[in-house]
Amino acid sequence: MLASVRLLAACGSKQKALDGGTPQENSLFTQELLRVWDNGHFDGNYDVFVKKIGEFMPAEHTPQQDYLGTPDPGYDAQKPFTL
Repeated sequence: MLASVRLLAACGSKQKALDGGTPQENSLFTQELLRVWDNGHFDGNYDVFVKKIGEFMPAEHTPQQDYLGTPDPGYDAQKPFTL
């Protein structure tokens, strides 16, 4: 099977990503991704994961996901960051 890559992005190409704010060291997207991920306790697939992150983002910043390579439905359905 050929490799596939999933890109998770803070916002669309015509939007500007936001800082997390003082004293946060991460972007707002990374901050919310870590909150939703909950040290690996998140239970759902990538679509649910990205949608849940978006619930914590301002309306004008829509998290995105994109794919490169061969689609893999099994990978798409698994818990994020699982090998």
